[in-house]
Amino acid sequence: MPMDEGRKRVIGIMAAVMAAPRLKDWNWDGRAGAPACESIAITAIGAAERILEIIDQRQGRPMSRAAGSR
Repeated sequence: MPMDEGRKRVIGIMAAVMAAPRLKDWNWDGRAGAPACESIAITAIGAAERILEIIDQRQGRPMSRAAGSR
């Protein structure tokens, strides 16, 4: 099941909120694409997806599959 655009936005906003505290203290030094920075973003996205799945379960909705998940 493809993910709708509204759900992508919600995941993006949630991920940004969760990643912000860790990225705030990041030493950027022109390394915006550094693996550690990517790891922070990927972890936050995964957490946001899991939170939405829990919400779906509690609301009795079928669980959605993220666009890139297996």
